[in-house]
Amino acid sequence: VRPILFYPKLLIDISDVKELATHYIDVNLVLGANMTLTDTMHLFKELAQSNEDFWYLHILYEHLDKVAHIPVRNIGTLAGNLALKNSDPSFQSDIFLLLDCVGATVTLVDRDMRQTEMNLPEFLTTNLKGKVMTQIKLRPLSRHYELVTYKITPREQNAQADVNSGFLLKFNSHTHLVEEASVVYGNINPSFTHAYETERFLIGRNIFNNNVLQSALHILEREIDPSIRPPYPPPCVRKKAALGLFYKVCENPT
Repeated sequence: VRPILFYPKLLIDISDVKELATHYIDVNLVLGANMTLTDTMHLFKELAQSNEDFWYLHILYEHLDKVAHIPVRNIGTLAGNLALKNSDPSFQSDIFLLLDCVGATVTLVDRDMRQTEMNLPEFLTTNLKGKVMTQIKLRPLSRHYELVTYKITPREQNAQADVNSGFLLKFNSHTHLVEEASVVYGNINPSFTHAYETERFLIGRNIFNNNVLQSALHILEREIDPSIRPPYPPPCVRKKAALGLFYKVCENPT
């Protein structure tokens, strides 16, 4: 639950602006920022089956199925969820985590009609006053990528995560070395999203080698510094869970 600290003087209903609730594919999948979570899930499920470039959307679909419940997903939108994350970085948004993990970008338009496209970490520190989120872009991914996401919760649905995480790894098809890595966590602390040092360490290495895995775990252990957040589990528990999820991915990325 997020308290409403102040009520705006004016509310504008943009639910009927079709351009903000549609999608199209050029090279990327471009989503209208005002698409509901339900519509987004339906689209992800359909495209994962029909478009090989977006095979990974079925993983996002399965994760989104654990977010809130059907009535909330019927009303809640992508932009609304991301705006809440922007206003409260401690919010363990699954939408933000998934989009950030796969390298999505968002497009903002200001009152002078200037468009700015940015990645999710940059969006998190952007002042949204006087801006409208119009688009979210998802890139195509080859089968050389492996994507795994987790959501650790006290119950299966309608619960915020004790720890949530996403891991995107691109492997060289011949050497099986890591060429690209995205390691993202939620509910660690308000300023922590990416394990940047761990990501850099993994590039060019074989994560299935025990020495590499142990070194990566040591680096990740230094990076993860959970804050105290009642009623969620204490920092030591959330840290162990985060490290365990990384170990699980490296042991069995598929």
